[in-house]
Amino acid sequence: MAFMTTYYWFFKGVATSIFENRIYSLARFNTGAGLLFVLLSMAVGVRDGLGGYVVSFDSPLGKWLYVKASLATLIVVVYSAFLWQARKQPRYLQ
Repeated sequence: MAFMTTYYWFFKGVATSIFENRIYSLARFNTGAGLLFVLLSMAVGVRDGLGGYVVSFDSPLGKWLYVKASLATLIVVVYSAFLWQARKQPRYLQ
């Protein structure tokens, strides 16, 4: 949802030359919420991997936990970079 809102804000701004601040704020909020939920799912995944009965880091399917953890870390890095870059409001939104 965060990327869809960001794309909507960008393409609407390019098409109309009006970059709306409320859509920009909504995109940042969606990104922050997405980051929070990814971090929560990572924490629960690690808990399940360490103490789970079906799949753990030691099981034959444990390799997939490392792949999932790597991809989730990539998502956290991308979302964090977006929030870091978007923390200051651009001049044309004032």
